[in-house]
Amino acid sequence: MSLENATSEAWKSFMERGEVKSSLIPAYILQSWKRCRELGLDPFARNMPRGRDLRSLENENDLLLRCALPTVELLNELIRGSSFIVVLTDCHGYILRIVGDAEVVEMARANNLVPGADRSEEAVGTNAIGLAVKMGKPVQIAGPEHYNVYHHRWTCSAAPIYTTSKKLIGIINFSGPSSLVHKHTLGMAAAAAKSIERELALQEKTTMLSENNQYLNAILESVSDGILATDQKGCIVRVNSVTARLCNCGPDDLVGKDIRALFKSHSPERLFVEARNKEVYYFDPKTKKRLFFMIDANPITHDSLSHQGAVIRIRKRSDVHRLAHNIFGGATFTFSDIIGQDPEFLEAVAVARAAARFDCKILLHGETGTGKEVFAQAIHNASPRKNEPFIAVNCGAIPRELVESELFGYEEGAFTGSRRGGKPGKFELADGGTLFLDEIGTMPLDIQAKLLRVMQDGRVTRLGGSDFLEVNVRVIAATNEDLEQKVSLGEFRADLFYRLSVITVRIPPLRRRPSDILLLVEHLSEKIARRLNKKKPKFTKSAVDALLAYDWPGNVRELENVIERTIILCEHESISVLDLPQQIRQLNTRAQKRTDPLSNEHEEKAGSYLAEAEKKAIIDALMATGGNITRAARLLGITRNTLYKKLKSYDISFSS
Repeated sequence: MSLENATSEAWKSFMERGEVKSSLIPAYILQSWKRCRELGLDPFARNMPRGRDLRSLENENDLLLRCALPTVELLNELIRGSSFIVVLTDCHGYILRIVGDAEVVEMARANNLVPGADRSEEAVGTNAIGLAVKMGKPVQIAGPEHYNVYHHRWTCSAAPIYTTSKKLIGIINFSGPSSLVHKHTLGMAAAAAKSIERELALQEKTTMLSENNQYLNAILESVSDGILATDQKGCIVRVNSVTARLCNCGPDDLVGKDIRALFKSHSPERLFVEARNKEVYYFDPKTKKRLFFMIDANPITHDSLSHQGAVIRIRKRSDVHRLAHNIFGGATFTFSDIIGQDPEFLEAVAVARAAARFDCKILLHGETGTGKEVFAQAIHNASPRKNEPFIAVNCGAIPRELVESELFGYEEGAFTGSRRGGKPGKFELADGGTLFLDEIGTMPLDIQAKLLRVMQDGRVTRLGGSDFLEVNVRVIAATNEDLEQKVSLGEFRADLFYRLSVITVRIPPLRRRPSDILLLVEHLSEKIARRLNKKKPKFTKSAVDALLAYDWPGNVRELENVIERTIILCEHESISVLDLPQQIRQLNTRAQKRTDPLSNEHEEKAGSYLAEAEKKAIIDALMATGGNITRAARLLGITRNTLYKKLKSYDISFSS
């Protein structure tokens, strides 16, 4: 007689007469049968107790579920096609999860083996889950060893799950056909229980640390940057709300995940243990876009030896770049910094100011030194993108072979000498903001084609890479060349020219706006003297005549350099023509002849020349603005308070 048949005969004997003669039945099973009989359980009952509401059970067993479900899912993969199911219950035997082959799960349903059901000994009789709860140790029940006859087709192997304080928290069970009974199944259940206990221990340790420091959450939430912590395996164990907001998700979407799977990098995995200002990206499943971050990682060590995890600070890459540009430059000029009253110049300012409000491409045309970048910065700061990065690139200053990598970036190993981890291009750095391309006419034709593609598609591919990176950049280009002529000569792409020149701002050279020279001299001398911590000098009539007569091939930049040089070298309060650079003295013999540096009387009269010119400029500005003090001050490039002082100084009374 087979073991199963012998067990079946023993079961029948017990159910008929309440006794068992066979020594094949283990004592713990016989004791269970007796308890079931005393409780009055019907071994032939089909209808089993309904159990409890699953949602309530899940809420009560949140910790167990969080720690056990990864193991349960792994077991589900391992037993696929084996005719077994995995059952997770709470400490009382109520089922929380069932996974396995669909047909086996459906068979189990016929025996009320469903989530929420009660599998305790008191409810359904002798079974592995109920005995594991009762005995507190792994147990296997095969075929007729079950008290209920409808369970005889099953073999079940269950193991208890304990907390670190040795408190029973749940049961993990394997169930399958009784013909497939094997002692290894019980070992598998015991191993699974130990795996879950390790996760529980880790979770309890983290919880204990959190409870021991009541200020930890407050500290994390008070930090303006994203903060997350990982264990020694790289599993995220804690995040603050800033991190969740940056990743466009909830904290629960991040905790428990492998940081190397969430945040990608071309650097080694140790990047997430010890790193400084390294770039990573996160794929947002909601928007289907990459989110780029900069991270700083600090390892957590025990006795400065063993690695226990890491604390990582995470910031948006654009915020880091914006901060860097705010510190080292960025867009600092506004339209109030643009000085001039020449009608042609004011027209250029008006066009630029109007175009700034709209997200259109702008081409700035002007000679070297006319202030094209000042215009570009002013446009950026008057646009909706003013709080985003402003990146300036001088296309003529970059070697031809490096233009592509500078604009579009490169991946690690893209070429010999490439930086470890790769490097973002200027388009990536300007994402959300403005990219200023100066001397655009010098850009090679092959790069022009790639630039046009990026501007059309809003996507960039790094050199040596294959992935598209979406960028949202406003392009402002500048040139001192005749691009239309270059187009006709085949030296510049026509399609790129028309793409760039939606709005063209033509900045006149300084020689065509002589009325602005005195305004600029006044403004620049005051600014430079303040920066050099020197007293603002006065310009004699001879010096003013020389400045007005000079052709200024270097435009405003040259004028600023001349004034700075003069203020640095001049040791007296009044600047005469002799204090000016040689090229200005030589090219202005008329001014030299009218100037007699030995005549005190002439010097006294000349000393007031600049003041008279300034007074006339103030009156002209007031007339042009209808007496509006704010607009007149802006036109003159000075503050309202300064203008009021000058009105009082020159005894000017004006009403609109």
